[in-house]
Amino acid sequence: EAQATLGNARNALLPKVTFDANGDIQRFGDSSLKTYKIGATPSWEVDISGRLRNSKYSAAASLESSYAYVLTVQTELVATLAKSYYTLLMLDEQKSISMRSLSNWQNTVETLKALRDAGYNNETAVLQARANIVGLQSSILTLDKSISDTESSICLMLNTPFHHILRDNLSVQSFPEDIATNGVPLIMVDQRPDVCQARLQLLATGYDTKVARAMFYPQLTLSGFLGWTNNGLEVSNPGKILMDALGALTMPLLNHGAIKSNLEIAKSRQEQAKLVFQKSILAAGKEVNDALTEWQTAKHQIEKSNLQISILKETVDKTKLLMENTSSTYLEVLTAEQSLLSAEMSLTQNQYSRIEAIITLYKAMGGGI
Repeated sequence: EAQATLGNARNALLPKVTFDANGDIQRFGDSSLKTYKIGATPSWEVDISGRLRNSKYSAAASLESSYAYVLTVQTELVATLAKSYYTLLMLDEQKSISMRSLSNWQNTVETLKALRDAGYNNETAVLQARANIVGLQSSILTLDKSISDTESSICLMLNTPFHHILRDNLSVQSFPEDIATNGVPLIMVDQRPDVCQARLQLLATGYDTKVARAMFYPQLTLSGFLGWTNNGLEVSNPGKILMDALGALTMPLLNHGAIKSNLEIAKSRQEQAKLVFQKSILAAGKEVNDALTEWQTAKHQIEKSNLQISILKETVDKTKLLMENTSSTYLEVLTAEQSLLSAEMSLTQNQYSRIEAIITLYKAMGGGI
């Protein structure tokens, strides 16, 4: 549509030629009069006020803005697909952790039953462990549903029938370890497609304002006719060549109110486009800053989660030793294992948050880092 609009604006600068053919029959009593006229009518508006040129410039800026919008949609699609894909990897990892934990809890129940039968434990510990198993099974069902929903969402974005998405493991994904967190050059943010689109829209509205202002000035049109006719001073056959030239200069006199209103509308739209452009610049800077902060925070959280998991694994091992060699109950082991499961889940979420921050930064930079 933008390309066609630009084509119309360009054609408006060129001369136009139309083919004309008409005939007339008149009858007076017993006599009749037959006349005809056939030929070409050229016309050309001399763009003395710049109205047509500015219309062309506005259409060209709108076309470039459309290209920028295409890049915006592509960047958004890539970012959305990437987030959905890595969400699948996170859900797979969480399910894997839950399945391992479920297996451990099932073994724990058998151990607790044996301890109960030997008189070293009571039924409370067994019931607590079985409750944890049921909770894990429910969580696994929820994860399965989330995995299926995410796969379905990806298939919908790709416009393909639902199918299983082939994927890798979250643990083998590789991403930059060091990203400059002290900001990025403004020129890189200015290259974002949506910022370019807003800038081009501002440029287009500027040209539209010039077009509206040009309506106050005269319009000069040259036209003529070249062809044959038998309708001269006297009707004769065959006809003769007819050449006609006309220059018309028109200027509004009593329509300044409407023209002035259109100019005010154009100025208002230009001011709106200016505000949109300013907002897009500020929003781009905020998105980049938020993404860098999110990446840095997730990186530190991963370090803390790894340390926490290491401590909790040691805690689980020591509580098991205490239970075997002292009067400590298995509830302490259950508590430690539950904390370990939560920490591993948090680590997976933090790993995804770091990946999500990189994807967000990719989008905030307009398709690159």
